[in-house]
Amino acid sequence: RETLQLAQHYPNIRVTPWRMVTIWGGASLLKMYLRCMKDLLEMTEWQWDYFINLSATDYPTRTNAELVAFLSKYREKNYLKSHGRDNARFIKKQGLDRLFHECDDHMWRLGDRQIPEGIVVDGGSDWFALTHKLVEYVMNTQDELVIKLKHFYWYTLLPAESFFHTVLENSHMCETLVDNNLRVTNWNRKLGCKCQYKHIVDWCGCSPNDFKPQDFIRLQQITRPTFFARKFEPTVNQEVIDILDSHLYGSLPLGTNALKAYWENVFDSVDGLSGLTDIALTLFTSFFRLGLKKIQSSRQSGVEGHCRYKPVGYPLSVHLYFYDDRFQGYLVMQQADSLTSGQTETLETWVVPRSPMHLSDPGTEPDRLQAV
Repeated sequence: RETLQLAQHYPNIRVTPWRMVTIWGGASLLKMYLRCMKDLLEMTEWQWDYFINLSATDYPTRTNAELVAFLSKYREKNYLKSHGRDNARFIKKQGLDRLFHECDDHMWRLGDRQIPEGIVVDGGSDWFALTHKLVEYVMNTQDELVIKLKHFYWYTLLPAESFFHTVLENSHMCETLVDNNLRVTNWNRKLGCKCQYKHIVDWCGCSPNDFKPQDFIRLQQITRPTFFARKFEPTVNQEVIDILDSHLYGSLPLGTNALKAYWENVFDSVDGLSGLTDIALTLFTSFFRLGLKKIQSSRQSGVEGHCRYKPVGYPLSVHLYFYDDRFQGYLVMQQADSLTSGQTETLETWVVPRSPMHLSDPGTEPDRLQAV
């Protein structure tokens, strides 16, 4: 919603008028990419050369000018990272020989199936940079192979990690493939492969780890053409993002306000209450009521009642607040009726997490029991 408003001020930004919920490993992610490609091709007034997918946890490691210079020099190439040479192992590991169906925000495994014969089945990373020519081919071709591959991948786990590789390698543009996805991914298999996402898919999944300041040396490598890296999450570590910004664009002036602060919106009433679970709504409403209790007692103003304010409705917004990479609490904004003035006011309460208590030296047994 806010992105649509922001895009109106920039001629080089387009935002899809639709929204699509995707899940990890789901066929919906591939459908979302294809729908975006369709929209781009219909924007005939807008000239573009590459389709590069990025997520909220990606961040540039080189300037836009460097990226443009590189892609302009090798503008006929398609960049997709392959898994390696052992196709049979990849097919088993990815579950390509299993039939999946996405329903109710879950990828259900239905049974076994046969891999199409007579074609090269490949895959790897689902982060890529595809040429306008390849995108146009994928979306507009009447080639029976591509049409059948789309249907095959509607019922495939992690389809975006294999569909574009397979289409390209079996097309007349196969020689344009470059085994590089132009990014650095922070893989640590021991930490990131704990059979994750079992609550979403009937399969075991892996996820890359977040970059931290000690990993910055990897982001400075110049031996490979990489222009993005992942994952970055400011709720985990904001410092490494600040370091990368300073490296690319120079340091901000001394004394810049809120350099170490980070706010993340988790709810806005304009989007409706449907985005909150009953538990979350109860918690946020309770936080605001507790905040009102901290306000000066109404007894001091001569008004009967426990507090000077009475909460109205539900929260207007909720933010997570971090400072210096430490969680500082929730910021809950809501309206409340003033029992003193009779007017409705908008207030924000800051709910600070309470530090855990530790008994360092309980002493004798009786003292320990008393401390407990």
